[in-house]
Amino acid sequence: MRPLAFRILDYKSIKESGICNLSEDRITALAGQNEAGKTSILTALRDFDLDDGADTATPDYLPDQNAESANPFIGVKFAVDSAELDRILGTQEIPPEAKAKLLKDEFVWVWRSPKAKLFTLEAPLTKLWPTAKPANDLKTSDTATDETPIVEPTYISVRKFAALIRTYSPHFTYFDTFKDELPREISIQAIVTATSDQLRDLAFKGLPLTVRDFLTLAKIDMNHVSKIAADDRILGNYLKEKAANISGHFLDYWKQRNSEETVTLRAQHNRKANGELFLSFYVHDGVDQYPDQRSRGFLWFLSFFLRLTSAEVEARDIPSLILIDEPGTYLHSKAQKDVLALLENWIVKTHWVLYSTHSPYLLPASDLHRVKIVVKQGGKGTFIADRLTDPRIKSSGFSDALSPVLTSIGIDLNESFNLIKKKNVLVEGISDYYYLHAWDKLLGLSALNEISVFPGTSASTVPTLASLLIGWGTQFCALLDRDGPGNNAAKKLREDMSVNPDCIIQITGGIAVEDLFSCEDFGKLLKNYDDTLAPDLSSTPTKMMNKLNIDKVLLARSFSAAVNNKKLLVEQLTEETKKKVNALFAEIVESLSKQPI
Repeated sequence: MRPLAFRILDYKSIKESGICNLSEDRITALAGQNEAGKTSILTALRDFDLDDGADTATPDYLPDQNAESANPFIGVKFAVDSAELDRILGTQEIPPEAKAKLLKDEFVWVWRSPKAKLFTLEAPLTKLWPTAKPANDLKTSDTATDETPIVEPTYISVRKFAALIRTYSPHFTYFDTFKDELPREISIQAIVTATSDQLRDLAFKGLPLTVRDFLTLAKIDMNHVSKIAADDRILGNYLKEKAANISGHFLDYWKQRNSEETVTLRAQHNRKANGELFLSFYVHDGVDQYPDQRSRGFLWFLSFFLRLTSAEVEARDIPSLILIDEPGTYLHSKAQKDVLALLENWIVKTHWVLYSTHSPYLLPASDLHRVKIVVKQGGKGTFIADRLTDPRIKSSGFSDALSPVLTSIGIDLNESFNLIKKKNVLVEGISDYYYLHAWDKLLGLSALNEISVFPGTSASTVPTLASLLIGWGTQFCALLDRDGPGNNAAKKLREDMSVNPDCIIQITGGIAVEDLFSCEDFGKLLKNYDDTLAPDLSSTPTKMMNKLNIDKVLLARSFSAAVNNKKLLVEQLTEETKKKVNALFAEIVESLSKQPI
């Protein structure tokens, strides 16, 4: 059963989280301020996935205020279809009205009360269960008489049905730290003793988590190790062969090594003077080193890799919703990208992932649909902004809530930015950069193959950029808005810096680049960005944007992503938009052609 969304009530700092939809591409990121409640969200979901009657894993789950009167609930929405419903019920039954509603809705909300330690369903569905034993007018046969006993169906209870759904839904696997490190060595007898009393195939009692994970991934059979323990050659070959199972996968995701360096993970046995046999762990890249002799970043990534991939092996064909609190905390930017690659290219092929982060490198600008903003709002507690356009995160008190997202966009721009070109266009900001590149690609103009777009941080920074390009002796023109800051920048370029007026372009027929869209096209752009918006198509694009309090950069990035992902085709634009955009590019090309090379 696919998890679709969740909602949390009266749990720690959360009074009402609101509904948080999980991303359709199986990766959802929680971003936001420090102490906003991101960890509380993850622990709440961990406390959802427990057996009936089980205590919560979080002892202090009640709110700090009004703890006695608080009524905490954790709800998860699951997709459901006819086949899944039949699989869950087996030979049991639920009321026909309830079954019809489930099949019509194609989803079900399951709630868990940490206080009652029980599962239940959403109220509208619960009400479809009869309060008394259901009557049935059907007789056992066509020839039945009034004395024939009435056959009355017995429906499974609401709570039992809710618990059944949880049983058939994905496991929720919570990771709050990857600080455990592989030890240098561990007694083989201790491993054998720990694994001799197994609760299930891969449950190792009393062993360090990283050792458990290593043995699981390497598929080392400790019973077999015990049998061949007396023969050093056979045992050594066996351990070498098994460790290779891990190294091959690990190298696919650890990209920090030099091109000529080959990192492998090794497990070797050694005997002490008293004859006791130990299992030693090494990292090999020309020489053997103990794990703790490597960098902190390497150790973190190794622990992360072992834990997640062993969890996948343990679950076998049963998918999980993997909950990760602050992955990559100790890693630099490139290693954080490796973490994301591990999730995207391996883990989400089977599982779902929900993680919290402050890092812009784990919030890729190409996938901002994954990002949910977590905010703590004074006496109202923690809530989740399910969309980046949520008006609650636009207030001054939460001005930094979007900062990692906007930083991610800046990083994305920086990585695609090409500084060295003979012809350049100076623009006021990142949004102009995205629109020009997206239009160039969408309309097939190819004008920017030879022209670099330089974004400033405001209109006032354009003259500074212009002075640099003048000093470098490169061709440029400046594209400015037709508003107060844009007019001031244009005046400074003309009068204070003696820049040729032909090199200064201001938007024609509007205020900013957004006004190059027809009202119809811009309305579609806004709806694609956030389908809850209600734009006034009788207004201009800039007025629509200002009235709806739209973030310019996020909107432009959304448009760029739609073009790059081919979700928006040139045929979908009106002729008015195409005419205005073509005219702007023609003006840019003409302006640059008039300047000496």
